[in-house]
Amino acid sequence: MDLLKTRTGISPTPDRRQSRPTEAGEEVDERLGGTGTFALPMTRRDIADHLGLTIETVSRTFSQLEEASALHRVGGRHVSLRRARLRRVVED
Repeated sequence: MDLLKTRTGISPTPDRRQSRPTEAGEEVDERLGGTGTFALPMTRRDIADHLGLTIETVSRTFSQLEEASALHRVGGRHVSLRRARLRRVVED
């Protein structure tokens, strides 16, 4: 998983989480004018393939972020990020 960490700054294992998702969320939020809602440019399968993970791992991670209220699926591939909650998840 070092390749994943090197490319994205994150790791799929909870005990190795980094701050990169928060930075990415802030970057996306700025590009969207502060709305935090956007369409994912890739499917979960594409994300898994790109990161070298299984689709189950990606789906599980999305579900964990939803349970923590850090991410909300608006419909289809549209999601809404909640930066403060995402930051808490990353820092825990």
